[in-house]
Amino acid sequence: MHFDDGMDEIITLPDDTVRLTGEAVVARCKCARARYITKARLDFNPFSSGSTLGFLAELKAKSVREAVPKMEVTINRVTDAAAPPRLMLTFVDGRETPVDLGKLSVKDTFAQIELETGRLDLEAMRRGKPWL
Repeated sequence: MHFDDGMDEIITLPDDTVRLTGEAVVARCKCARARYITKARLDFNPFSSGSTLGFLAELKAKSVREAVPKMEVTINRVTDAAAPPRLMLTFVDGRETPVDLGKLSVKDTFAQIELETGRLDLEAMRRGKPWL
C-alpha cells in the first residue's frame, strides 16, 4: 500500500493490478467527464449563485485543466441579480448543450455531462475512431 499525500491511496493487488481510492478516483472521474468538452461558457451573478461556483471550481480544477488543456472556459459576470446562472457547453462534435445551473446541483450538472460523454463514446464506437 502506498499513500501519496494522505488523501490518495494506491493499492497494488496480488495480481499486479493497481486500484485507486480516495481523491485519486475523484480526480480521474472529473477528467473523464470533461474530456469531450471543448468550450464552456458560464454566465452568472457571483453574489446570487447557488451551485454555479461549485461547478466552476470543479471545472477549473488542476486535474481537469491538465487532462483537457484545449478546453476553453469563458466566465461572464452578470450584474442583474434576477438573471439565472447559465452554462453553455460545446462538445467535440460541435453540439451545444445549455445547462440551467439555477435548477441543478453540481452533481446533477455532472450527470448531464456524463450523458453527453456516453453519447459521444457510443458515436466513436459506431464510427470506429476516437474523437480525440
